[in-house]
Amino acid sequence: MRNVVYLSDRSDRGLKNRDSAFALPRLELEMALDLTATDGRPWIEHVAEATAAAAGELLFVLPDPDLDGEIRQCAMIRLQEDQQDCLVAVCQSDNGYIIKTEDQIDTELAEFARATANLMHHLRSDDRVLRPLAEGLH
Repeated sequence: MRNVVYLSDRSDRGLKNRDSAFALPRLELEMALDLTATDGRPWIEHVAEATAAAAGELLFVLPDPDLDGEIRQCAMIRLQEDQQDCLVAVCQSDNGYIIKTEDQIDTELAEFARATANLMHHLRSDDRVLRPLAEGLH
């Protein structure tokens, strides 16, 4: 089992579901990360599989340098909680994963992630984009 670290410093259990580090979709993601085997596969494949299992959407992966200068990866994931979008960052660490909740993600990075999610949503619903793709598959 991997060691998952939540960076939330809140000990208040009276938080709304959207603000809680232990909300159901985030818990599903954590469990999926623990249950999916890496089998020597690249880290991003492992995270993508866990994200799909938690009914989330992998938006993008960025390099995440640590204090020692080692470059790790950090995946930005969109989850749905109570019919609202929620962002979560899953970052590599020596002891497993660090899961950052939305309030711990840099504001500019969170805005970029939301813009990416909106763009992907519009592209998926635009027939001018989908029709040529579908016609190219035949």
